[in-house]
Amino acid sequence: MSATVDSIVFPGEDISVISGGDNTIILGAGLQLQGESVVAVKAGLLRWQKTQSTFRVDGSQKRYIPVNEDFVLGVIIEKLAEQYKVDIGAFAPAMLSAVAFDGATRRNKPNLQARSLHVPHGMKL
Repeated sequence: MSATVDSIVFPGEDISVISGGDNTIILGAGLQLQGESVVAVKAGLLRWQKTQSTFRVDGSQKRYIPVNEDFVLGVIIEKLAEQYKVDIGAFAPAMLSAVAFDGATRRNKPNLQARSLHVPHGMKL
């Protein structure tokens, strides 16, 4: 069974309504591309936003649930020896390696302080 727009979807459910067509679409929150198919990764209503060509799942969660490879903004909570503890609005803080920054090495690490925001080179806010 495949989901339709404005229907309830559950994690792991195939969203075949998205596949096909020549138009470029964007997968929003709650959806993930797995191989050739699009799968729901959270429960909620499948929504289509025509103005932005975006499909997303609207759920009732109040807190961000992190997923690998998400782009996030965070606030540094604590500076440790080789990593930073970062508040990304999730249930637990994220740990970011000090050498994860462009051009950083073990000898040449960024010196970020608590409550600071780092904007990567070339990124605009």
